[in-house]
Amino acid sequence: MYIFLDVDGVLNTEEDWAKKVYSLNSKCVKSFCKLLSSFNAPKVVLSSTWRNGIARDGTTAVHIDDLIKALEPVGIKSLDKTGVAPDGSRNKEIDHYLKRHSEDRYIILDDDPSLFDQKENTPHLYLTSSKEGLTDMDVARIMKCVRKSGGYGKYQRNKETT
Repeated sequence: MYIFLDVDGVLNTEEDWAKKVYSLNSKCVKSFCKLLSSFNAPKVVLSSTWRNGIARDGTTAVHIDDLIKALEPVGIKSLDKTGVAPDGSRNKEIDHYLKRHSEDRYIILDDDPSLFDQKENTPHLYLTSSKEGLTDMDVARIMKCVRKSGGYGKYQRNKETT
């Protein structure tokens, strides 16, 4: 199971951004850890601008070290990252990653629908609110969709799941 993660607006909130660049919100991180704990050996793949903190040689910037440290209690010891599409399309970045890693079980967590050129055709996408970040309610909705679809299906936050 891959979890494609946009950090800003998922693991932090707009209010956090105003205080510190590359910040983590403890409530959002706790909710994310709850989600990670629901899966067997999930792999976290950064689809966020935070991915720039992972160099080609594997060295990491301080904000990536902080993120890994926050996720260690649920067994995450390293992160991977998507490439960057010339047009900024997260769909394309994630599709390219999945073609190289042959995995059909994945969730995309993001807060910005404008980065998905075909969000209605991106069934694994779950959009959070950047004002709240990822909440326990979001995790419950995602897990309800996972169970309902027999494992992996439509995760979009919409009127049916709110």
